[in-house]
Amino acid sequence: LLIQDGRIAAIGAHGSLTPPAAALRVAGAGKFLIPGLWDMHVHPDDPEIWERNPSEEERAAFMDLFVLNGVLGVRDMGGDLHRVKGWRDEIEAGQRLGPRILFCGPLVDGPAPMWPGSVACETAEDGRRAVRDLKARGVDFIKVYSLLPRAAYFAIAEECRAQGLRFEGHVPDAVTNREAVDAGQASLEHLLGLHRELGDRFAAREAAGKLPPETPDAERGEAMVQAMLDHVDAAKAKALYEHIAAKGVAVTPSVLVWERNAWFDLSDPAMAARLPFMPPTFRNWSTPEQNVHLRDRAPAEVRMRQRLVQFYLEVVKDMHAAGVTLMTGSDTGGNPLCF
Repeated sequence: LLIQDGRIAAIGAHGSLTPPAAALRVAGAGKFLIPGLWDMHVHPDDPEIWERNPSEEERAAFMDLFVLNGVLGVRDMGGDLHRVKGWRDEIEAGQRLGPRILFCGPLVDGPAPMWPGSVACETAEDGRRAVRDLKARGVDFIKVYSLLPRAAYFAIAEECRAQGLRFEGHVPDAVTNREAVDAGQASLEHLLGLHRELGDRFAAREAAGKLPPETPDAERGEAMVQAMLDHVDAAKAKALYEHIAAKGVAVTPSVLVWERNAWFDLSDPAMAARLPFMPPTFRNWSTPEQNVHLRDRAPAEVRMRQRLVQFYLEVVKDMHAAGVTLMTGSDTGGNPLCF
């Protein structure tokens, strides 16, 4: 393999290439060579962890970690716009080691956003204004989030089309996956809402109604999710996945996030081997005492999450069979044990 000026100039069988006399030779025996990887969902400046106030050095440490692990491109799915853009500018200027970065800046969420730093939108005009403002600030795309009201969401979709800007991210709670696809959302993250959209919500309400009034919320939620997943409409699911594929919409399942959360285990040797490489504040965040995803979880909630992971794995298989473009995203940042 001959590399000149940072690009592959030629590939040939062993002994078939004559490199320049001054070329740096890298012995490849016992090694392997692959294209640079992309991680399509990352949060090195994760708003989830802002409450712990990590240092600038800790946040920027992800830039080195990406490259050291072969990740040469990332899609930053939410963080401080000024900070992430600064990293990109430094990387492009050769002042910092790091991957190619595409970024959205702040999350665009509902009137009471889930995370700090988000753009709050309640009305259609709020949504249109958010798109115009973020485009003016140089974002590569708009990240829509879970609590967006319908009016704001569809206004964002319209304004993005008018501005020639992509919008990607969560399927909001108030919108179905099919509606998001038809609105032009370019990617769907985390398989959100599918169990409610494809499962039997009447069966879920019936299951909840059979429980005693004093049943804890976690156990009631577990029974409802289980009932929905026991009655998934296979024909409706197949039609949806084929529709997603036909529209050219990509899906980032990020099942890793759900799995590490559902079977959280700091003693797992694979986790223990990787954790020391994480910046200290992020490493400490991966504990049940501190992490917002792990605090005060009832056993029923854990069981529910484990059942959902099994459903998500089936969804990924069926989406693949339907021809859906699937993207790899670790959601590294504030999510525990996601490297």
